[in-house]
This record gives sequence, structure tokens and C-alpha cells, in this order.
Amino acid sequence: MASQLSAAESEAVEAVRAWLDSWFETLCVIYEPLGNTGQRPEIPDWVRNCGLRLRSTLFFPVTSVLSSVVFTPYHAGYSIGIMRWGLKGFEAMPPAGLSQTAKKLRLSAGAKRKIGKLLEVFFLRTGCITRAELSQSRFIPSNARKYHNQADRLPPSQATEYYRGLADGLRGIGPGSSEDKSTAATPTLLILGMWWRRVQQFRSVTELHQWLIRVLGKRRAGEKKHVEKICERIGLRLAKRGRPKSKPTLMPPG
Repeated sequence: MASQLSAAESEAVEAVRAWLDSWFETLCVIYEPLGNTGQRPEIPDWVRNCGLRLRSTLFFPVTSVLSSVVFTPYHAGYSIGIMRWGLKGFEAMPPAGLSQTAKKLRLSAGAKRKIGKLLEVFFLRTGCITRAELSQSRFIPSNARKYHNQADRLPPSQATEYYRGLADGLRGIGPGSSEDKSTAATPTLLILGMWWRRVQQFRSVTELHQWLIRVLGKRRAGEKKHVEKICERIGLRLAKRGRPKSKPTLMPPG
């Protein structure tokens, strides 16, 4: 019979669940077709505006590649590269990061299994892996991996394009990417988009700014005027709806 999770373990599991759900929803908003508001009408316009700005800044390297419907050697290489960049931390977790964190938090085997299952479901939902690949602990889709395995047999011009895409993908997004278009507003936009339900509970920009300082730090959050301008640009208006709930806020990693 499975052991019962402690209160601290249950809180940790729910924190991971909330974080992954927020990431998934943010990615859906960022990459949904323009004007497609029928499926999730509960998403406010200002959140969609966040998504549009993130598409053109933080996620621009990926967006620019995905804008083409033609699957070229460059796209194949880029797909492999961006996935390796995004998943390298996850793949390193079992022997190092995850085990150390679990030991520090004194998570039981049951709690670790639950968190692992949440991660698996997230990768399945985002299409990063298939169920077959999941069972083999592989995180590169089979069609892209097949292309990678054949790269050495490609004509020289195609091989050059493939490895150029691979190199660009490995740079990832944000600082370090050759196409990074992030601005001083990008970190704030990402947090606003991920935690929009929490954001809507604030009564004023002052409360929002204080929360952003706790989440991002004073330097990245910027001055209150900076936050006010961001809110104005995306159409976020905070109304007095009562005090925010006292439930602890999940801090994004990093």
C-alpha cells in the first residue's frame, strides 16, 4: 500500500503541478493562431497581448523557425538543437539535481514518483516526446532523431544546413541566442503571462510591483513606473476586488 505524503511533500508536489500547468498554458497562449479566442474565452485579452510580445521577443528564435511550414534540413537540425537545449537540465536531474533536491527536502519515494509523473505528463502534453520514447527515457522525437542519424549521409549542402540549424538550436532562447530580442520588459511579461490568475487578484500596480520584486528581484522587476508602462501597453487594468489570497506564491526557478 502506498505511503501517505506528508503535508510538506504534498505542498511540493502541488507546487510542481501549478508551475508546469502555468508553463503549459503560457506556451498554448503564445503559439495559438492569431485571433483564435473561441476555445479558451476565459483568457483575458491582456494575457494574449503578453503572449504576442513574448513571441516577438523571448521566443523569437523559435517563432521565426516555426513560421515556415517547410521541413528543411535546417529545421530538422534546429528541432534537435532546441530540444537538447531545453531538456539538458531535465536529463541531468536523476543522477544529480533531482536526487540532491529530493534529499535536501527529504522527499519520500512516493513523492518523487508523483513529481516524476507530473514531468512525464507535461512533456507528453507539449509534444516533446511520445509514449514509446517515454518508456525508453528518450526525449528526442523519433522523426527528428532519424533525420539526425542520417545527417552524415546527406549531400554536403544539406548537411551544412542541418548542422547550422543544430548549432542555432543549441543556443536556445534568451541571452546567448543570436536572434534574442528580449527587452527589459521580457522577464515581467513572462511572469505576468504565467501567473495571470494571481496577477488579477492584485488591487493596484503598487501591490503588483511589490510582488514582482519578490519573484524577480528588485533589479529585474524595475521601478514602479516601468511596471505601469508594461501594464498600459498590454491593457492590464487592476480593479479593487478585495485582498489577494494569503496562499504562498510559487516562485519561478532561476
